[in-house]
Amino acid sequence: MILFRYELAGAGWADAHLGDGTTSVEIPASYLCDALRDLVDAVQSLFTTNSAECVWQEEPGEAKWIFLRKGDSIEIRVEWWNETRTDPDRHEWQLVLDKVMFSGEAKLLDFASQVDQELQRLLDRWGLDGYLREWVEYPFPVESHQRLRQAIARYQTAGQSESTGTVSGTETK
Repeated sequence: MILFRYELAGAGWADAHLGDGTTSVEIPASYLCDALRDLVDAVQSLFTTNSAECVWQEEPGEAKWIFLRKGDSIEIRVEWWNETRTDPDRHEWQLVLDKVMFSGEAKLLDFASQVDQELQRLLDRWGLDGYLREWVEYPFPVESHQRLRQAIARYQTAGQSESTGTVSGTETK
């Protein structure tokens, strides 16, 4: 099981914490992108696709989240990419993979539920106005949170239908 936590860390800064009991890592997020919304959208999309990515931009560099779905499980990989100058005279830069910050597997429902719980915890603690004051550039991802909750509910309902032999309340033979 992968544990997920998300903390606002000052005006325009946040940290995601990932751990699997053996390894734990802190992944910084900055105001350069709507990090939490991008993460929630990526996780939510895994209910209907087999892969998703999101990128948290930093200066210089970025954290790239890669999600691969395998049945009811997901593989989560977070890579750190450094921005390196390729031509000093032209101020040209390129991203180069520096390291894999985290890699692990979890049940899709477990991880998505943790993300949902973190969103609710942030909302309870900060409220919509407080979140915007603390995060600065982007509002709390209300719509993304709702879509994630709906995806979780549909997934749970589909699982219950399969285990009881019913589809939309009709018994299957």
